[in-house]
Amino acid sequence: QKVLKLCEKFHINLFFSNAGNDILQLFKRYNITDTEHKYLKYMPDMDRALEQCENHNLQDHEHLATEGSEPFKEYLISQDVDPELTEVIYQKFELIKFAAQENLVKQGDPGDSLFYLAEGRIQIVLELPNGRSLRLLSVRPGALVGEMGIYTSEKRSATMLCETNCVIYKLSSEA
Repeated sequence: QKVLKLCEKFHINLFFSNAGNDILQLFKRYNITDTEHKYLKYMPDMDRALEQCENHNLQDHEHLATEGSEPFKEYLISQDVDPELTEVIYQKFELIKFAAQENLVKQGDPGDSLFYLAEGRIQIVLELPNGRSLRLLSVRPGALVGEMGIYTSEKRSATMLCETNCVIYKLSSEA
């Protein structure tokens, strides 16, 4: 009861996963059923709990995306890249738009490019040998992804799935 009051007072979301029967009994005792409560949430496994935490964080910070501007140029400038060099770098990137649920890359694809996410949200997913997949994380605008492919030239170690419509700047190793 004290934890619930603290959560309510400070607007804290508390996630539980893989809880034992004693914790589940407490949830039932305080009418916390299924997976949702205003501040307390129970998820059947850690992956789903982490996904929910990420989703809450991403929603809280979506307003930080700079729609209508040139966020990639702004990113380069924020990294103290010389203005002339910024333009040269910017010209090497290709602007691509992806629809929601479209794969940016698949696990096993050649690692020959990196991507800057200007708009949207990308989910990084590990394809497991048993045919299942494991969501590793979600990324929001302003993120560079796939850079290990440029560094190592190895095949992609995970799939990048566009959760929403995405605007992406792609730099290929050939550029």
